[in-house]
Amino acid sequence: MTDGSTSRSESTRRILAIISLQLAIVALLILLAVQYGWMHDVPHPLSPLFGDNDIESFAKGIAAFNFIGLSGDDATNEPSIFAVILEVAIWSFAGVLARQEYTLAQIVVRDREFSLLKEVSRLIGDASMGVAIAIAVVAFLRSTQFVNMTLKTADIGSIAAISFILGFYHGDTRRLLGSLQRRVAASVRDDEDEASE
Repeated sequence: MTDGSTSRSESTRRILAIISLQLAIVALLILLAVQYGWMHDVPHPLSPLFGDNDIESFAKGIAAFNFIGLSGDDATNEPSIFAVILEVAIWSFAGVLARQEYTLAQIVVRDREFSLLKEVSRLIGDASMGVAIAIAVVAFLRSTQFVNMTLKTADIGSIAAISFILGFYHGDTRRLLGSLQRRVAASVRDDEDEASE
């Protein structure tokens, strides 16, 4: 009897730890959204309730939404590379956090092992890798045309969507980039061998 209740107690503690981590990630996503809105001069959605701004200021901020430093009227101007990288970093980080929420839910559903310290460490590593990969890919596609693909004229919506996807699927992107890197390296070695003959 004691072993069964101890096992249930450990299972409950494990699930509560996972839910706590999930709630912390949701809080981080909310803070990220508020900070993101602030950077774009969009008041947070609850500001009309607190008397900070009226709903019209929120609607105007959404209507003028563009890259940081550009308003909706500046559609002809090109954003700076820093504005693009900042957008990519924020959206890919949101993608990584969403992926982590999914992963934590799968741990509960599939009754897998859970270690809070390992999951926090994984989140930090995934965030670093996911954001770095997204920045590298988007910056590369923005500065060049690769296999008929370019992001040179991409609007903020396209950059946000691609960045979120790259953050969410950063593991797959890393494997794809590793494969591409090996092919390019092999091609360069073949060219060097032919040149030396």
